[in-house]
Amino acid sequence: GPAWQSYNDVQIPNNDTATRFSLSDAVGKGPWAAGRVYPTWHLSEASDLRALYAPLTINEPGELAGPVSFAGGDFAAGTALATFKFNSYRLTYRHRFHEGERWSWWGRHREDPAMRASPWNRTGVTAAKDDLGYVPLLHISGEWRPAAAWRVTFDADALAGGPDRRRGRGAGALARSGGVGAPGRRLPAGRRRRRR
Repeated sequence: GPAWQSYNDVQIPNNDTATRFSLSDAVGKGPWAAGRVYPTWHLSEASDLRALYAPLTINEPGELAGPVSFAGGDFAAGTALATFKFNSYRLTYRHRFHEGERWSWWGRHREDPAMRASPWNRTGVTAAKDDLGYVPLLHISGEWRPAAAWRVTFDADALAGGPDRRRGRGAGALARSGGVGAPGRRLPAGRRRRRR
């Protein structure tokens, strides 16, 4: 589905030798094509294991409002080509700790490695920063069944990576609702918001 960026501030390296600037202002807020794949293995009636592959690449000409120092490269104001890549891989263990007539609740632990790449290119100047980060996430999700044929689900996960700054931090939330059709089939629609 489509993906937008509400803000994406960049400064590499994260010190006074580099310029902090807004990538979303430079290349726009989207949308761009994005996908997510969720294979799931059911370990028991109340537990499952789920993997995630969620690639995202933004490759756009950007307009720099002023001179920018980025990853050792110096760029004058004007047009430059920006590439932002954020590929997320997750492994989630989920356990249902409450099952009621209308509510179900799950708790999870997630391992979330993510690969980031942020190159800038301009005639005669190229600069790039690649990074592999790791964030362990705690997760909670719930499902409300207001009627036999309807489901309202939401989930949220967040945790700071601690003193090792390479582990970073992550936060995300999803809310969706949908109808239940044929046995085992659902037609959901929702919105996900993520922050790194």
